[in-house]
Amino acid sequence: MLPIAIQPGTFKRDFLGGYGTLNLDWADCDPAKSLNTLTAVASGGVGSTGALSVGRSNGLQMCASLSALGNSTIDLIRDATKSDFAKQYKLTVPVGKVGCRFHLEGQAGGTLSGSVPLPAIANLDFGIKAGASVFYDRFCLYDAEEPSGNALIDLVTGLRLPEHCGSPDAIPGPGELLVFGYDGCLDMNAGLSWGYQLTGHEGIAYNELKASI
Repeated sequence: MLPIAIQPGTFKRDFLGGYGTLNLDWADCDPAKSLNTLTAVASGGVGSTGALSVGRSNGLQMCASLSALGNSTIDLIRDATKSDFAKQYKLTVPVGKVGCRFHLEGQAGGTLSGSVPLPAIANLDFGIKAGASVFYDRFCLYDAEEPSGNALIDLVTGLRLPEHCGSPDAIPGPGELLVFGYDGCLDMNAGLSWGYQLTGHEGIAYNELKASI
């Protein structure tokens, strides 16, 4: 069993709060042995709460409760043709590599908002608010000879939401995939300002500017 403490400093990016322990458990492998010897991983959380909150205070956030099994899993993918996840995202696993997928389920909150300047004096404001349940996947490629413990710790502690990959230190690496999906509601709003507010109209057009609100 390889325990990963949930606390500030554990996760490299986007950690907001929480405490507890995420246990990575397998029956046939030592963390010091190569990833290639690992056949399966079962992950689950134990601890007083096992809460994990990630994201950013001014953007989308995700909160996962790791106090029960089933909220997080890790899949080892060697043959992409036998993995529904790999086929869905058209992933490949080169010879000498092992694909690792970290899946996390939880709740989302927060908003993403901004504005986009349009030609002339028009301005489009938008906002997105997430709700209900969400899921997160991080897929990475590791050398088959990489120590199992090193690879799995890196897989989990490198968690960050795709929205926050705009800085150089958060850009996905070669073969890395980040997925953030909604299994509930997603409220969206948009407004168009052009000297006055347009509300409740359908198919307004002015020269090259068109809006459907």
